[in-house]
Amino acid sequence: MEWCAAHATAMHAEVIAVFSIDLPVYAASGFGYLPIPEPTEPDHDNLRDVMQREWCAPLSKASIPFRAVVLDGSPAFAELLLGSTSHQLSLHLNRPLVIVP
Repeated sequence: MEWCAAHATAMHAEVIAVFSIDLPVYAASGFGYLPIPEPTEPDHDNLRDVMQREWCAPLSKASIPFRAVVLDGSPAFAELLLGSTSHQLSLHLNRPLVIVP
């Protein structure tokens, strides 16, 4: 976020911070496999609040317009089976993407 705060103004950009929750359907336990409950809207709201207050603090301090988005599912594209998320996103997005290690 610090990199985005430093460069977004020059690019006249809005930053969209995305956190994707990709949970397995079942988890192993001492009693076999148990279904994992899906995150609820209050879970998303709490995570979005942390994103806005803590993770996006450099953007707020620099007065950079931003949105914090929480999504369920893979951050990449479901039709692609191999490759990292950053690689998949860089090949298939129709907008600029900054990958910060």
